[in-house]
Amino acid sequence: LDGLPEQQTNRGPNHPSDLVNILLIASRDEVMRAFQAAGWSAPESHGILAFYHMFHCTVERKSYNQLPMSNLKLNGSAPNAAFEKGLNTCAKRHHIRLWQDAQSGAWLGAATEDVSYRVYRAHLTHATDRSIDNERAKIINDLAFTGCIDKGALIPRASLKPARDFGSSILTDGDIAVLQLNGCTAP
Repeated sequence: LDGLPEQQTNRGPNHPSDLVNILLIASRDEVMRAFQAAGWSAPESHGILAFYHMFHCTVERKSYNQLPMSNLKLNGSAPNAAFEKGLNTCAKRHHIRLWQDAQSGAWLGAATEDVSYRVYRAHLTHATDRSIDNERAKIINDLAFTGCIDKGALIPRASLKPARDFGSSILTDGDIAVLQLNGCTAP
């Protein structure tokens, strides 16, 4: 864990964003099957159809379980996979972005929960829950419920102080959930 990145960024190293708080030891198929079994969906691509779906769901006050996600990057790379689980409104959802580490094959995940809308730099975007440990726990619980986890542990990261406050956006104990998934053939 010492050599793996801690934060994803969207505009270079001076603009930190979500914290990497989950590491999955699994193949791509195992990751896909586990999240599907847990009721998580892949986001829809940005475009006019997605805009229509978002507008319709907002007006109807319904959930949009495939709401597009911003394309935040980790070490300059876009996510290899992303999943979300909608709540009863477009303004709120659980979500995770995943990057597969080229050397180890492990999947690095940044999990956060959108809790409302906000205006940021003249754009409408989602505000996230500062306590990202709750979202980490949500994903652990959902995947454990499916039976798709063989082993798991919360491991402290030496480089992160307990309950570290990352400015005004993130509050965490600094631990990372390391989960070894199984084939998830009978969730």
